[in-house]
Amino acid sequence: MTVESQRELLELALANNPQYMAKQAQLGQSESEQGKVNWLPDPTIGLGAFLEPVETAQGPQIAKISFAQNIPWLSKVKAAQKRSLHQTGIAKAELDEFRLGMQKEIDLIWSEVEYVQTLKEIYREKIEFLANLEDVLSIQYQSGSVSHAGFSKTQMQLLRYNDKLEDLESRMTRIRLNVGELLGLDQPVKAPFFPIIIDTNEPHDELELVTSNHPRVEKLDQQLAVSHARQELARAAFIPDVRIGMDYILTGKREVAGIEVDDSGKDALVLSAGLAIPIWSWSSKRSELKASEWGEKQVMAMKRAQEINIRTQYELNLSRLTESKRQVELISSELLPRSREILNVIQQEYVSQSADISKLNRANQSLLDLELELASAHFSTHKSEIELNYLRGLTYE
Repeated sequence: MTVESQRELLELALANNPQYMAKQAQLGQSESEQGKVNWLPDPTIGLGAFLEPVETAQGPQIAKISFAQNIPWLSKVKAAQKRSLHQTGIAKAELDEFRLGMQKEIDLIWSEVEYVQTLKEIYREKIEFLANLEDVLSIQYQSGSVSHAGFSKTQMQLLRYNDKLEDLESRMTRIRLNVGELLGLDQPVKAPFFPIIIDTNEPHDELELVTSNHPRVEKLDQQLAVSHARQELARAAFIPDVRIGMDYILTGKREVAGIEVDDSGKDALVLSAGLAIPIWSWSSKRSELKASEWGEKQVMAMKRAQEINIRTQYELNLSRLTESKRQVELISSELLPRSREILNVIQQEYVSQSADISKLNRANQSLLDLELELASAHFSTHKSEIELNYLRGLTYE
């Protein structure tokens, strides 16, 4: 299997990553819990029997059926609904934050793969040239025209470059292992997984940083809204709930000298109303209100710290991006052309036998070293651009 773009890799990760699935389930759970907030609590129905009938003018009261309904203050219900709504907003922001972080990780992986592929090509060129040089020096060494030290130095350099190539292969294995984890696998993705990547990270236009676009700040905004709703709920808790009730009393026939009285035995209907006054829970409600006020201050401070952190990281990465671009411009526009000119001159000298192959090797290796520096500068540029896009909250859509 081979992926062709960062977007395709992200879609695969979103479909298979267990952590992302857990965040989705958390959001679904939060959305479902919004239905738990009711305008009215369940009513209470009761049955009662008089152990000793109470005699009344209508007759003895035998039993009663009771119905009671608490009616909470409207502000309590609205505050509870707000809290539930913004708790769902927190879950949504956490899901967006995880997705944005996953996109950033994929962009970094993609850029690293391009960097490793470039390094491998450059080291293969170095190895190929050194292998040719080794063949020439081997003949010269046997004829006694080159010293053992000069011949051994080339062999040692060749071993180092081959070892570097092995290091890059190991680095690709670690990258494939990281991708496997992103895709919910317990093993690396199998090679070949990535295409040959050719600088697909196009630089974005410089945009003004708007911290409110970032899910990390959005999550704190939602937490702040939850704190406000919690305060409203704590204040509303001091307001007594209204309680209305109705009792239906079953009354038997009244008897006088063993004879039932006409028009007696009428069942009674009693309506009642009352207030649920928070007397015993007063101190706990005050504590809840105080805690909600401190909670709001905490979230406000966290939001401020997050905004400062995002802006600071933005400025730092913008500075790194400027530095990397300057290095890219210097190497590609000035140093590489001059190094190629030097190599061309030495190649002509080598053809005319006024320069030996060692001098040609040094010029060639110097050129390839500059290409290594350019690849490193490009990689740094991409990393800074990816970090800036993350801090701006930019997505592929």
